[in-house]
Amino acid sequence: MPTRSHLRALAASVAPLTLALAPAIAGAAPPWLELRWPTVAGCPGPAEVEARILRLTAGASPARVTATATIDGVPGGLRLDLRVEDAGGAQRRILESPRCDALADGAALIVAVAADPLAVAGTIDAVTGAPDAPDAPDAPAPAPEPPPGSPTPGADRGPPPVDLEVESLPVAPPPIDAADTDAGDLAPRRRAGPSLGLSLGTAAGIGPTRRFAPGIRGGLALLWPRARAELRGSYWFPSPLRYPGAPDLGADLRLAAGSVRGGPRLRRGPLAFALTGGVELGALLARGVGFAANSESRGLWAAAVVAGDLQWTPLRWPRQLGLEIEAFAAFTRRQYTAADAQTLLYTVLPLSNCLGGGVTLIFF
Repeated sequence: MPTRSHLRALAASVAPLTLALAPAIAGAAPPWLELRWPTVAGCPGPAEVEARILRLTAGASPARVTATATIDGVPGGLRLDLRVEDAGGAQRRILESPRCDALADGAALIVAVAADPLAVAGTIDAVTGAPDAPDAPDAPAPAPEPPPGSPTPGADRGPPPVDLEVESLPVAPPPIDAADTDAGDLAPRRRAGPSLGLSLGTAAGIGPTRRFAPGIRGGLALLWPRARAELRGSYWFPSPLRYPGAPDLGADLRLAAGSVRGGPRLRRGPLAFALTGGVELGALLARGVGFAANSESRGLWAAAVVAGDLQWTPLRWPRQLGLEIEAFAAFTRRQYTAADAQTLLYTVLPLSNCLGGGVTLIFF
C-alpha cells in the first residue's frame, strides 16, 4: 500500500505536467464551434474572439455553429461581413464601426446567440443585473435551500462580466427614383444638380448648300432628369456650287457656326429623348472656283434650329450613343454671283435639315 510520502512524490511529479498542458487545454476550441476569423492588424485575433463567445455561452453545451468572417476597410472605419451556419440554416450580418474591437464584440454576440440564446440571455442578465425587487420586510427572509447537486454558494460566482459594444447595422439609404439619376452613372445616386456631358459626332445635311455636305460637331451639354441644355459648335466641309452648263465655274461654300439650344427630355430606362430648340449663328465662307481671280467672301449665317435627339445608354456605361435630326430656318438668305458675271450662282435655302450621330461622355 502506498504511503503518504509516496502520494506526495507522485503529486509533485504530475503537477509540472498539468501546468504545462493547462494553456493548451484552455485554448482548445470547443467541439461545437468552428470559427474562421481573419487576422487583421489592430484587431482581436481568432482566439480572443473565441474566448468572448465562450464567456457569453457561460460554459453551456450549445448547438454546433460554423462562423466565417471577413473584415474590409470602408470610409470611416471597418466593415465586418459575418456568415453563421447552424442546424436551422444560415444567416448573414454586416456591421460597420471605426473600432475593430466593437466588431469583435458584435460577432461574438451573434455567434453565441445562434449557438445557445438561453445561455446568452442568462449571461446578459447576470451582467446587467436583475430588476429592482419590491421593498423587503424588516426581517430578512431566509435564503431558500439550494436544490440537491447544486454547487455550494460562493464557490462559483459565474462568468466574469462581459463588456459588450455592438455597433448598429447601417441604415439602408432611401429608394432612388430612376428620374433622379442618369442612366450613364456607374453607381446610381441622388443628384443635387445636372450631369455634364461632352458630345462629339458627325452629320450630313442640306443647308445652307443645295447638296448634302458632311460635317463635324461637338459641344457641352447639361443633362437634368427632364431637361437638356447645350452649347454646340459645328463645321460643314466645302460643298460645290456650280453654274448650270459650266461645271468648272462656281464656288465652294463652307459653314462654321455655334448654337445655343435647350428643351424637355424624357427618359425610359436606357433610352432618352430630347426635343430642343435654339438659335445658331456663324459664318458662310465662299471661295471662287475656275475663275481668273478666285476670291473669298465671308457672310453672316443666322438661323433658328429645332432638333429631336434620341440617345441610348448601353450597359450602364458613362456614355450615350445618339441619333439626331435637325431642321433650320434661315434668317439670312445670302446670294452669290461671280464678280464678272451677271448670272446668279446661288441663294441660300430658307429651310434646311441634317441627320447626325455621335457619342456623349457623361462626367458626373
